[in-house]
Amino acid sequence: MIAFYEGWARVSDWLDRRVWGGVVAGVAWTFGLWAQLNRFLDNNIVDGSFDKGCDELGVGGGLLSRVQTGRVQTYLRLLALAVVVLAAILIWSSRA
Repeated sequence: MIAFYEGWARVSDWLDRRVWGGVVAGVAWTFGLWAQLNRFLDNNIVDGSFDKGCDELGVGGGLLSRVQTGRVQTYLRLLALAVVVLAAILIWSSRA
């Protein structure tokens, strides 16, 4: 009876070392490769796009900060100029 259990112990040891160990090593290798691909895509595509978008947003904000001075008189002048230009366009287009 002990020989029977010893045989099954050897079979179980072989399965553990060769089959299950290989499966675990294969899964670990696959996920390691996936992690490297993920890092590559994140560093070279996602981060670059995000940084570019942030830079463009900063540039746009800098340009808008020059226009938005907080002085109401400037805003009213721009609004009056826009009304005059629209009126001129309407008058000009109604003659045609």
